[in-house]
This record gives sequence, structure tokens and C-alpha cells, in this order.
Amino acid sequence: MAEGESITQLASAARTSLRLAQQYRGGQRVKAADEGLRVAEQIRQAAKGIKDPQGERYLKQIRAELAALLCSGLTEIAPQLVRVSDPGKRRLAITALRKLVDDHGLKPRDIGITDTDLKEPSP
Repeated sequence: MAEGESITQLASAARTSLRLAQQYRGGQRVKAADEGLRVAEQIRQAAKGIKDPQGERYLKQIRAELAALLCSGLTEIAPQLVRVSDPGKRRLAITALRKLVDDHGLKPRDIGITDTDLKEPSP
């Protein structure tokens, strides 16, 4: 972080992802929200030790909104992805969904699927 930058200034990149996620639907929403959450986490890590309570609240709000949009986008597409008929494509979809769920601390029910849906399909 450059000297003199506040968390609020740095959070603008995450805010841009938030705006995009609000405009998109489905997979594009998931991608934008996922990117925004990753940026927000990088900012949070880089900003440790900086006293900027307003910026911290702002970043926390952005992260909450991005997480909600991520869930919204995943809820639109996850049920179809786990039921794709091609086993190879289904395996890829399940792996990607499992990673998103794990990375962002979600539960399968948060995105409209069950724990069983995230099990690897038998070959």
C-alpha cells in the first residue's frame, strides 16, 4: 500500500466489482462477485495496522454486498450445473462450485444445492 492511501481509497476496486456484479446475472455475476471478494480480502490483508475505522466499515459493507451477490448468482446457476448430463463437465462444475463454497465460507444450501450435490460423480 502506498503511503497516505486509506482503506476507503483502496476499496474502490472492490466497489467496481460490486457495481458489475449488481448489473450481471448468473455466471457473470458470480465471476464479478468472486473477483471483488478476492480484491476486498487482499485490501483487508494489506491494510492491517492502519487506523481507518470508516474505511474498515466501508470495506466490510462492500464484502457483505459482494457475498450476497455471489450467493444470488450461484443460486441461479448451481442447481443446473450439478445436474449436467456429461460426467466430465459435471465433474468440472462440481469442482468449481466446491472451490467457491470453500473459498468464501458458504454452505451448499446458501446457493440452492445440497451437500450430496457437491460429491464427485461416479465415473
